[in-house]
Amino acid sequence: MFGLGATELLLIAVVVLVLLMMGKLPDVARKAGGAYRTYRQVERDVHKAADPRTWIDAAVEDDDDTKSPKHD
Repeated sequence: MFGLGATELLLIAVVVLVLLMMGKLPDVARKAGGAYRTYRQVERDVHKAADPRTWIDAAVEDDDDTKSPKHD
């Protein structure tokens, strides 16, 4: 199509989208940043939950709680 490859067409489409969304870009960037922040937090939580060392620490804490009598 007019001697343009897929890369050139993609670049033109991105430029057109940026120009059309100029007023909304800060809001879109803010939402993208928030989504990325949430993703990173979930990723950290999953890695922490998947780490066997945290299972041992949690088991020791639970075991300590059941052995010691609680006084009100």
